[in-house]
Amino acid sequence: KSEEAIINEYNLNIIAPTLLCKKFLESFLTQGKLILNISSGAANKSIASWSTYCATKAALDMLTGVIAEENHKNLTVFSVHPGVVDTNMQSEIRNSDPKNFPLLSKFTDYYIQNELESTKIVALKLLHIIQNSNKFKQNILSIRDVSIN
Repeated sequence: KSEEAIINEYNLNIIAPTLLCKKFLESFLTQGKLILNISSGAANKSIASWSTYCATKAALDMLTGVIAEENHKNLTVFSVHPGVVDTNMQSEIRNSDPKNFPLLSKFTDYYIQNELESTKIVALKLLHIIQNSNKFKQNILSIRDVSIN
């Protein structure tokens, strides 16, 4: 990756969410509030060629945990791992060079075997988390563990 690509990935995945959380917390000191960060299972795994993605998503999970530990009044905060979702990012992954991405066949198989989660289902599960935030005891959630039935 170029230096510019690395900087952009850090800006997108951790710098921007950190600044948004800071501003949000400052602006809504007394109101009930909920922060829902979108992370990734890659936060917990070392994946070849995904160093900055894994690192920034791990940092986002840590940011979420620290905010939760700070005991802000009337605050609920989550970092959600949405799973392998049928998005443009998955298309980009499937177009990767197999020499640079050893897990390419695994991600291609997810697509071929129709194992990608739909964006609609993920959105419904995120809404369920927001509407039922008091039912979730952990700050780091996997969308797979969220039932909307």
